[in-house]
Amino acid sequence: MTLTVSGIGMKFGGLEALRDITFGVDDGELVAVIGPNGAGKSTLINVICGNYAPTAGAIEFRHRRIDALPPHIMNPLGIVRTFQTIELFRELTVHENVMAGGVAGAKVGVAPSLFRWPSVSRSEKALTRMADEYLDLVGLDRRRDDPASVLSAGQQRLLIIARALASGADWLFLDEPGAGLNPVAKERLAEVIARLRDHGKTIVFVEHDMGFIGRIAERIIVIDRGRVIADDVPEKIRSDERVISAYLGVGSASTRGGRKTAAPSKRKETAPLLDIRDLTVRYGGITALQDTSLTLMPGELVAVVGANGAGKSTLLKAIMGEAPVASGKIFLDGQDATHWTPRQFVAAGLSMCPEGRQLFGSLSVIDNLKLGRYTQVGALERWLPWSPRAGHEGGDTDRLIEEVFDVFPLLRERRDQLAGTLSGGEGQVLAIGRALMNTPDLLVLDEPSLGVAPRMIAEIFERLTALRERGMTILLVEQNARAALEIADRGYVLDSGRVMVEGSAVELLESESMAEAYLGAFPVSGETGAARTGGTHA
Repeated sequence: MTLTVSGIGMKFGGLEALRDITFGVDDGELVAVIGPNGAGKSTLINVICGNYAPTAGAIEFRHRRIDALPPHIMNPLGIVRTFQTIELFRELTVHENVMAGGVAGAKVGVAPSLFRWPSVSRSEKALTRMADEYLDLVGLDRRRDDPASVLSAGQQRLLIIARALASGADWLFLDEPGAGLNPVAKERLAEVIARLRDHGKTIVFVEHDMGFIGRIAERIIVIDRGRVIADDVPEKIRSDERVISAYLGVGSASTRGGRKTAAPSKRKETAPLLDIRDLTVRYGGITALQDTSLTLMPGELVAVVGANGAGKSTLLKAIMGEAPVASGKIFLDGQDATHWTPRQFVAAGLSMCPEGRQLFGSLSVIDNLKLGRYTQVGALERWLPWSPRAGHEGGDTDRLIEEVFDVFPLLRERRDQLAGTLSGGEGQVLAIGRALMNTPDLLVLDEPSLGVAPRMIAEIFERLTALRERGMTILLVEQNARAALEIADRGYVLDSGRVMVEGSAVELLESESMAEAYLGAFPVSGETGAARTGGTHA
């Protein structure tokens, strides 16, 4: 094997992001790395490409240890990478952007450049020819003199690849190259990647769009919770039970013996508490959410599920006023909230429990809970504790803290413990408790199972069920589809920024469309990615 990854581990403090990762890649292969959100895919790319030094294991490239080498040493060996975000020199032309990728390899010093030595002219001509070659390879030769800023999102992705190729590397590591692209742009990107492989390039790419992966990948490595759980051709990966469980999740231990969802809301005759109509969200030229509609009735628990990159977090950001709404409407309790600020949403009774928890680690559990009440306390009471209303507000806060302790008894046991010393599951419980301090009419949770041990996931989901049974309205965004739908009344499945399936939770749990949305429609004819793209498997 040209690249050998052996027993790689990566820790960030107490968080183990990668554990005993082992695989190999040969010259000329086209390999996809997939896995659920938080599985460790981007961390793995960062380790291989020198952005992180692994805490365990070894990486060899062409019989040389590279796991301690920085990226600028890695590149001359033949390795280059791209990032999820689009990072171009927007004011330079398309051609100049590609030339910039080859400057380091030209090895022209400062003095020769200042005094225009003959070697500088020769280097410029070589860079020009090389830029033309790679622009032709990715199909951007007709845009060579346009500013990079006027390209579409798909064309900018191709330009990033051309610039990476200009470094002279023949091994490309692409991190989410299809992120945010429409189907036409993804099809063109797939064609370019296949063409690069046919020109002798080795490509390892992280991607979440399984249809895109199925069209071009010869082989797929699947990572879950920092471990490799499968490594095979696409058609076998799609039917692998370990992969299906990793993507769809497992049922909560508290509900596995029998579904515990309550009957659908008894207030169906009322108007929706949250009503989203044909919502579209764009970041620059990237459409993250397209014509998405969703309703949430008072007293319901609705789950929004989908693979990494499906648009779930973008949906929540739009609901909280943190994402630009290009078109469509958001109504909260009958009011047009399309362009509200986050503060307005919170004041109207919406509480958000964000992905990653975002606790104040240096503060105690009790102080984190008090901060959840911050917006409900007037400025005068915050700064003048002796003001007439201060005692009243303090009494409300203490009462609410006791109510949160009743829902989550473990927080009472840890009331004086620093939030930064809690486990992932305990921290998630605290984040939910902090959101409840705002006495919300609508509780929104973003990936509450992320980074949480299975035992605590069961505990958290059981508590969410109890909250719903008390009448709370909950919008639950989750990648662990099975656990979320086991406690939900209804569900929506997002894929590539669109609602692909919606219905009762029971219907979705039994639907084959769930696996389709998460794992795509891989070919089942027995053809490999190489056969589909006209190449040979290395």
